Amino acid sequence: MRKRRRALSLVLALVLCMGMLALPVGAASDEAVNAAEELYARGLFKGTGTDSDGLPIFDLDRTPTRNEAVTMLVRLLGEESEALSGTWQMPFTDVADWAKPYVGYAYANGLTAGVSQTRFGSESSVTAAQFLTFVLRALGYESGKDFSWDTAWTLTDTLGITSGQYNAKSNGSFLRADAALVSVFALSTAGKAGKTLYETIFSAKLPQTLADTIDRLAGRARLEARHLARQGGLREIPRHTASAGYSRQAAVFSGRDPPDAGLLAR
Repeated sequence: MRKRRRALSLVLALVLCMGMLALPVGAASDEAVNAAEELYARGLFKGTGTDSDGLPIFDLDRTPTRNEAVTMLVRLLGEESEALSGTWQMPFTDVADWAKPYVGYAYANGLTAGVSQTRFGSESSVTAAQFLTFVLRALGYESGKDFSWDTAWTLTDTLGITSGQYNAKSNGSFLRADAALVSVFALSTAGKAGKTLYETIFSAKLPQTLADTIDRLAGRARLEARHLARQGGLREIPRHTASAGYSRQAAVFSGRDPPDAGLLAR
């Protein structure tokens, strides 16, 4: 009887471990929910609506469009009011009216380009490479010089924003959950000028409580990424992945790359 109980305990422990680790890329894990809540509390992330209690619905299991992804980026930078109050010029003819302030702001500040001279690819699903490119540009890094937009994860892995979970194989599997996690890690990530994104937005140092939360979320993300790398053929986590607590800066790069026709690029 004792042996049977011990065997049953081992089986249950194994099932629990597998359940904790076998999360698909972009799954709305507890960590993604926590990331969204941290951003929401600071006005840097919004839901797609509210529930019966008035709480935000983050809709983390859904793939965002390029319109939505750029909107999330502008909010992450704390520039939503600036975007909504400005008058922006852009060449794109396929941007919905509600998204024009966000896309216009991002285009004017060199954070995004289109898929052709006149199309932004507004309703196309955003890819991991595209969203990571948006974030890296916001941190002051220049695509084509500091990194290649279609393999943007190479630099975000180095900076510690991502942990090896994105590559050519997983590029198309990018959810709002992924955007929330990438965004919260970006708050403590270094750009070219030395300050963290949090410092740039709020003119204050990253609170220790938030730094501790980011470190905890980053540790879990690295664990999940390592498991995915072993099971799904994804790249292992680079040994030089930076700690989420490092002092870093985000400065918007003012240059704009020419659009690449036929590529859902940037």
